[in-house]
Amino acid sequence: MPLWHEVRTSGQNEKFRTKFVSDWIRSLGVDDNRVFLDVGAGNMPFRPQIRAAGFTYLSQDFGQYTGDNQHPGLQAGAGNWTTSGHDITCDIVDLPENTADVILCSEVLEHVPDPLAALQSISRALNAGGVALVTVPFQSRMHQAPYWYVSGLSPYWFHHHSPRTGLQVVRVTKVGDFVDQTIQEFGLFASALKLGHVSQLLLRIIAPLIRKLINKELLESGGLGVYVQLRKQEEHRQL
Repeated sequence: MPLWHEVRTSGQNEKFRTKFVSDWIRSLGVDDNRVFLDVGAGNMPFRPQIRAAGFTYLSQDFGQYTGDNQHPGLQAGAGNWTTSGHDITCDIVDLPENTADVILCSEVLEHVPDPLAALQSISRALNAGGVALVTVPFQSRMHQAPYWYVSGLSPYWFHHHSPRTGLQVVRVTKVGDFVDQTIQEFGLFASALKLGHVSQLLLRIIAPLIRKLINKELLESGGLGVYVQLRKQEEHRQL
């Protein structure tokens, strides 16, 4: 069985991730008796959909990132980030235990000093048999500093650490390859120079040809994200 399933996105990242998370939420069905914990919820973009599915929605965030531009790298912009109004305000390693049947942790682990401790906390917060979706960048530029500690995590990281935390890996999706990554980065470069999106569109059109021309090792070395679906084991003592 392969360690992960790879999908190609024509260089799309955020749009693809939003659809992936929305489809995953939809796949959970409708159930008024389950609690859904949105870890590192930020602006809570999925709250309406989660509530519409009948879940009891709880948002958690540490509430310290303000989106200002006083630090290097990409920022959300002052006033564009929610720092209050969350149901639970705490560090990610202090999530309340046995709280949720479902957990979403999307684009968060790169912003915590100890991703393994965060994954252990997610495991403790899940009820036995509960499920989680964790998404992280495959690699990323500096963003939301000073709360940016790792540029991304690999599928191997999750396969190695998840069982030790009591979480069974159900499915790992590696999003994109070197060509997708190149299309995304070139699009940002062109946009910054106000060159429009014509060149990026051309890259998307010829992407199949590019994949045939470059070697397999280089193609596999890149990517945009890693999405991991997990299930809490019935009984586990964390190491």
